[in-house]
Amino acid sequence: NTFCIESNGCRPPVPKQNFTIHGLWPQKNNVFPQPRNCDTEKKMTDDILEKFKNDLLDYWPRLFTADDFDKSKKFWKDQWKAHGSCSSNKFSPEEYLETTIALGKKYAPLIMEQLMINGIIPDRSTLHTENKILNAIKAATKTTALITC
Repeated sequence: NTFCIESNGCRPPVPKQNFTIHGLWPQKNNVFPQPRNCDTEKKMTDDILEKFKNDLLDYWPRLFTADDFDKSKKFWKDQWKAHGSCSSNKFSPEEYLETTIALGKKYAPLIMEQLMINGIIPDRSTLHTENKILNAIKAATKTTALITC
């Protein structure tokens, strides 16, 4: 129930123990890197974020400031600017949030269930293979995930 980044070590416990979203990124034909910073006209505003406040904090928290909505706003605005704006022909900023949160609500419990079924329960001593984790995610989502470090 913590998260780690190489340069700063492990952070204190994350308020909620669940599989959360980091972002929704458009991609074309499995080409990397994904497009970034496409449509600078459409903006993610505080008013739009406010409509989704509880769901954002539950399903799409910024882990550094997971309980602080105001400090997290920049994260969601940056996600829209960098990634969501590249799907602005399909989604408005509001629809981008709705879609991302809906995916989180749908798949987070299924992923958690598959991880547990496969014996993937976080602790400080057990290592799990990437393949085992990917197979659990695939069983839950019916799609192939990518894990990067």
